[in-house]
Amino acid sequence: MQNIKAADNGLCWFKSTYSGASGNGACVETAMTGSGMAMRHSKDPGGTVLRFDSLPWKAFLGEIKEGVHDLT
Repeated sequence: MQNIKAADNGLCWFKSTYSGASGNGACVETAMTGSGMAMRHSKDPGGTVLRFDSLPWKAFLGEIKEGVHDLT
């Protein structure tokens, strides 16, 4: 995982259609990179970006689907 500044990355960001359902604005946005994915807080698009290589990102998504992480 790497930290990069959002203003310097030129990525195309996406937010889930499920975001905002609770009305609290606690959302993340993701973007595809050449070697994996990037994630940032939607309320601070110019802030820090977390960057993940492809394999750890896929493992994380698999754990979410398996219910390993409490997302409530």
